[in-house]
Amino acid sequence: AILRIRRKGIPIIISMSEMAASGGYYISMPASYILAQPFTLTGSIGVFSGKFVTKDLSDKLNVNWDRLQHGKNAAMWSNTTEFNESELSRLDTLIDQVYEEFTTKAAIDRNMPVEKLQPLARGRVWTGQDALKHGLIDGLGGYEEAEAKAKELAKIPAEQDVRIISYPRPRKIRDILSTYLNDFDFFMKANQSLALLAQNTNKILGPALSIFGHKPGIQLSNPELTKITNLSEQ
Repeated sequence: AILRIRRKGIPIIISMSEMAASGGYYISMPASYILAQPFTLTGSIGVFSGKFVTKDLSDKLNVNWDRLQHGKNAAMWSNTTEFNESELSRLDTLIDQVYEEFTTKAAIDRNMPVEKLQPLARGRVWTGQDALKHGLIDGLGGYEEAEAKAKELAKIPAEQDVRIISYPRPRKIRDILSTYLNDFDFFMKANQSLALLAQNTNKILGPALSIFGHKPGIQLSNPELTKITNLSEQ
């Protein structure tokens, strides 16, 4: 998306805060100009992957799993088994593909040979100062410096006032009220459904429970819910 904007002649300036590493650097690297603070954590051009195996936890909870599988590695992300040799081989291939794509794009975006970029990658994290030395960013600074650079690249005089539009746009009061009203309407309808469910359950289970000496009827345990339900019915 950033490259499509740049092809239209619109400059993109990145202002990094405390951390913009890994995925944060991935979306930053094709920009026209990258700024970072001296101690920003950035870089981390790398990839890793794995999974949590929760079979022992499931066994303790008496939860049983079963599966239907089509294909040798179709269940490689299952949380009930560890990776077997075939799945580990497939995982290595996937990681290598993602890493190659990451480093290739980073080298193109930063206008340097892949051979020069490789020692800077491999998951290494750099401060803003070191990233500047190695060519991973273009300068040090914050939001004000980014605004000044945007004016420069857009050929706007430095002293000229510009209108800053923030995204996402601030929500207006009517939008906030509308959200709360929609949530309240959902809450009311949910309570009506609970009351209807309890009423129908009483009709079905009441006679059967009375045979065993149980008092028929299911009541809402929260009296406040009952009040709100009665209010919505009125």
